This record gives sequence, C-alpha cells and structure tokens, in this order.
Amino acid sequence: MPNTSALTLIKMFEGCKLHSYLDMVGVWTVGYGQTGKDVTQGMEITEAMALDWLDHSLEKLETLLHHAIENDDFFKNERKVGAVLSLVYNIGFGRFQTSTMLKKINEQADDRDIADEFLRWNKAGGAVVEGLLRRREAERALFLSSD
Repeated sequence: MPNTSALTLIKMFEGCKLHSYLDMVGVWTVGYGQTGKDVTQGMEITEAMALDWLDHSLEKLETLLHHAIENDDFFKNERKVGAVLSLVYNIGFGRFQTSTMLKKINEQADDRDIADEFLRWNKAGGAVVEGLLRRREAERALFLSSD
C-alpha cells in the first residue's frame, strides 16, 4: 500500500486531470501528474485509472528509495518517507539520485539540514514557480513534523 502522507501531498498539489495536457515545460501529462511514453495527446482516463497509476508509481518509487537510501532507520518514519516520495514523484528519481538531499540522508545529517534541501527544487524551465515553492514548503513541513 502506498505511503498515505505522499498520496495526500501529491493529490493536493498535482490535482487529477482525466484528459492529457501539456504541463508548464511542455510534457504530456494525465491523471495525478503522470508523464512518460504512455501519455499522449488526446488521451482520456478514468479516475480509477489515475489512482491506480499513482499507487503503482509510488510503490515503484519507494522500492527505488530503499535501494538508494542506505539508512534503514529512515524508513521507520512514514512522514519523512512521504515527504521525500512527494518530491521524487515530482522531480524524478534520476534527479533525486544525484541530489545533495540523498547525500545528506545517507550521511544522516541533521533533519533541518536535510529539510532545507526541499526548498532548492522550486523551479521549472529555470524560473521559480509559486506552486512549486508552496509544494516544497509543504514537503519540508511534513518532513520536519516527525521531530
């Protein structure tokens, strides 16, 4: 079962669109922010499909996180995991894999130091986006709520 903290954040910030659309950087998107080779112009899905795709994506991302994060104790806190999953869902695992955030998590840095990394991911197409800033602040707050 997917992380409920991540589901809540993603649903809130992505919203659900049942007809494909071009996102702010020109990528075909549908459902709760799903992208990829299977998303095409003119595509229509059901809400059940959107939820199923989201659940599947989060399960896959959580598996990838288990391979990337070397500190097993990190996974004992659902809110921290949920905050990171929401970020990774939005920026992609490849970008996370080379991030300072992952490095700090693996070094077991201070939670506030790790949480500040969320705020670095607030741009799309090189410009700060207000919606991304709000999302990163919400992810950061969720991450720190585990203190």
